[in-house]
Amino acid sequence: MTKMSDYDQKMISQYKSKVVDRALKIYENSELSSLQFLEQLDLVFLQIWRSAVCLQELPANVMSLVISNCSHEKLSQISEYNHLSTFFALNCNLKDISSISSAIFLVKLNMSGNLFTDTTPLSTLTRLNDLTLMQNKIENASPLQSLVNLVHLDLSVNAVLDVSFVLRMKKLKVLKLRKNKISFARFLLRMELDVDLGANCIQDVQDYKKKEWIIDGQREPVKDLIYFKLKAVHSSQELICKKQRLQIVVRNNEIKRRILFIIDESSVENEIFGKGYQIIHAGW
Repeated sequence: MTKMSDYDQKMISQYKSKVVDRALKIYENSELSSLQFLEQLDLVFLQIWRSAVCLQELPANVMSLVISNCSHEKLSQISEYNHLSTFFALNCNLKDISSISSAIFLVKLNMSGNLFTDTTPLSTLTRLNDLTLMQNKIENASPLQSLVNLVHLDLSVNAVLDVSFVLRMKKLKVLKLRKNKISFARFLLRMELDVDLGANCIQDVQDYKKKEWIIDGQREPVKDLIYFKLKAVHSSQELICKKQRLQIVVRNNEIKRRILFIIDESSVENEIFGKGYQIIHAGW
């Protein structure tokens, strides 16, 4: 075992009752057990000198745990931490998340940037109100329908086809679905929530009939803001609405759009009324 330097010993002492700082290098997991009053542990910037973080060596009262870029595939001890309410496992190459199913006390969970496809183990975490699963390999997210306490759900950058399960989530306020394979989402128009559906496969103008939306590519997607990518039916020309503010009116399957601010930031205002456009990407 590599001997700890005086500096590292000093750092451990300094952070006994605080969040472990990025400057601390962990040589042995057993050193973590000495942090008796630790409530929050962030391993994102730490240099870990062993092949895996042994969670059973952590203080039992840890409430928040963040790990990143640690190539351990099993988190079998996670359920032993009854005080743990927040857990982030970012970019850890996780393919099997079955061990997370017993962590029933979690309120906030972020497992972005991993490799798992099966969301079934998450169905037992019914206390969750914030769940982020960005950039995984998820196709079927329907097991999440049991998470009726969710307020925030982010499934961006996956391969999800069907999101009808969210109809059961009456408390949901924010739903992020950018860059999936969703082609039908008409039912979302009936829900009172902020939705981001950008870079999906929504093409049916009928979904947005009699709706009026404001497009603003310079702002974050919030309620009543929608990102469109319009494609002419009879040509290959595409209009990508970035850095533009447009007013979109859909009537009788006809898209009418008014350019309020154009890309070159000119003060010129144009009105373009036309038929024969398809929505190929949309998000609001």
